[in-house]
Amino acid sequence: MRKVNKALFAFILSCMAVFAWAQQRSITGTVLSAGGPLVGATVNVKGSTRSVSTDNNGRFTIPAQNGEVLVISYIGYVTGEIRVSENANFNLTLNA
Repeated sequence: MRKVNKALFAFILSCMAVFAWAQQRSITGTVLSAGGPLVGATVNVKGSTRSVSTDNNGRFTIPAQNGEVLVISYIGYVTGEIRVSENANFNLTLNA
């Protein structure tokens, strides 16, 4: 009976891990300023260690789940935040 309980517990944990992983998806976007794309802006998921920098066109891709908040920052600009929703592509203009 104990072996069955352990196996069932391991199975449930595995299912939960797969379910949690399945909710996370790639979020893409572009960070802009009044003068065009911001190269090297930081995009991170609030409260996590997930962080990326924008490329030469101001574009980024980061894994996130619905409800998480993306924090976008760049030296000399006001930091912006966007809550992840069903939309998987975001464009944000930062103000100096």
